[in-house]
Amino acid sequence: MTDTAVFLASILLGVGIAADAFLAALSNGLKALRLVWARVLGAAVIFAVFHAAAAGIGTVCVRAATARLDASGAYLGAVAAAVFVALGIKSVYEGLYGAPAAETGRSGAGALLAQSLATSADALTAGFVLSEWSVGAIVVGLAVIAVITYAAYVGGYVMGKRFGVSAGGGAAVAGGVIFIFMGIMRIV
Repeated sequence: MTDTAVFLASILLGVGIAADAFLAALSNGLKALRLVWARVLGAAVIFAVFHAAAAGIGTVCVRAATARLDASGAYLGAVAAAVFVALGIKSVYEGLYGAPAAETGRSGAGALLAQSLATSADALTAGFVLSEWSVGAIVVGLAVIAVITYAAYVGGYVMGKRFGVSAGGGAAVAGGVIFIFMGIMRIV
């Protein structure tokens, strides 16, 4: 895989994965009494670390499963495609008909950590893509995922503070469409 292809695939993964962090940030921004940049940037770092770590854990798990099954990965590719399409459909549905999944009604460090953990669960699926890459490409992919998640959180928080959560459904739909596209591309 070329460096450009790795970078572009990393961006697609990052955008798809960061949609939940964006929605959590919209919700948090809406509930905030005032914009405190130190808190917003600190929270964005936590979300970025959790998302990159989850993608890394997913990569290790998929590599271990592939080695243990002693398979060429043919079945794993089909499973990956199904997972991406299912997550995409779920995200599109939530974007069109549901409330932001990260809405907890609580605030504070504990709630922030819970949101980070909950929204990073989808990032585990990045392991299906990243596990096929070289170690250097995986590191680049994880860094890109972290940067995009950071930017999505900061942008989502500011939008939530200024405009409310009305923009959240579009982000979930866009993230879902990207996941569906990635699933289809694994089959083709």
